[in-house]
Amino acid sequence: MDVIPIGRGSVGADFTLAPDPARAIDLASAFGGGADVLFGAAPTLVVAPEGAYVFDAGAGGVHLFDLGCGVGLGDPRLFVAYHPHLLVGGGGDAAALAIGTRQGAALHAWFDILSAEVGYQMVSQLGEPRQGIYVVFGGNVASAIQQIVAAFEVAAR
Repeated sequence: MDVIPIGRGSVGADFTLAPDPARAIDLASAFGGGADVLFGAAPTLVVAPEGAYVFDAGAGGVHLFDLGCGVGLGDPRLFVAYHPHLLVGGGGDAAALAIGTRQGAALHAWFDILSAEVGYQMVSQLGEPRQGIYVVFGGNVASAIQQIVAAFEVAAR
């Protein structure tokens, strides 16, 4: 079993589907932490619990807490994963509680230092659902540091 730490920032676009498709593109960003736990030899099972802060620029800017656990297949250099998320927060134009889900398919490369995720998000605030497709690209600083330290340890031998 191997563990890759997650300290990821991601940014991209949220393409609104409803209620107002005329508001075509909003900023999608998230900052969070967790771990990729890899079981067995390649192709390996990857389980990735993660918590994050999400800023949804639509509806006046909603602040959300994101809790999820991805499941994937591959090896540390390249793996694909399905990431379901529960979103809870508030703010924005309605200044009320917001609850929703986010489900995405992601490609993680080079010990999860780089990632790209495409998915569907639905957030309901005051009974009005806001739906969209999001595309984000991420960088995992914690994994990069882990790989740099490991390289120095190998070089020191």
